[in-house]
Amino acid sequence: MITNAANNKICDGELVFRVHGFLSKRLLMKPLEWQISRGGFRTRSWGYLSFYGSLEQHADRLRPILENLCRENDRVHLVAHSMGSIVLRLAMQAAPLPNLGRMVLLAPPNQGTPMAKLINPFLFWICKGVSELSSDPNSLVNQMEPPTALDFGIVAGRYDWIVPKSRTPLTGQSDHICLAATHNTMLVQPSVARQVVEFLRRGRFCKNDNDKSASD
Repeated sequence: MITNAANNKICDGELVFRVHGFLSKRLLMKPLEWQISRGGFRTRSWGYLSFYGSLEQHADRLRPILENLCRENDRVHLVAHSMGSIVLRLAMQAAPLPNLGRMVLLAPPNQGTPMAKLINPFLFWICKGVSELSSDPNSLVNQMEPPTALDFGIVAGRYDWIVPKSRTPLTGQSDHICLAATHNTMLVQPSVARQVVEFLRRGRFCKNDNDKSASD
């Protein structure tokens, strides 16, 4: 399921592709899409039934979409939230993709999340993805290799109790920032969107000492 957002292009040939998180929909990333579009990028999003199936099954469906986008565009940037970050990372592992730009991961459970470990006994029979996101050292997410061959930044939420800041860092990250947001409010906060656009443009977040919402 792909949607397209038209805008005034000032980044010709550059596309920002977005992937939502667990129990979410593309619609919930619309405010972020609007801000990215204002930044001059074309945008597309991908929707999937996050509650069903495994992370690898989602990644297998996402992979050919990424391949097509990379063939059709001069540069493809990536933005993902929560579980979507791990699905995206898995899809990228299959083989190198041409024309990749930069990537921003929002509240990514790169080191798993205690919440997934807590609810896994109740959901593992229908949602394998939950167990794969567990903070258990043997979970799938904790066995994955970090992304290579692209700059990526990570945004954590200071008030995120679903994926705590301490579980978000990843080896090889270009930058990391913690903003005054919860797990889901970061999708609608202009301050988060500004940081996403800043990283996509420059490969670094803007850590202004006068901006009390930013810390690390």
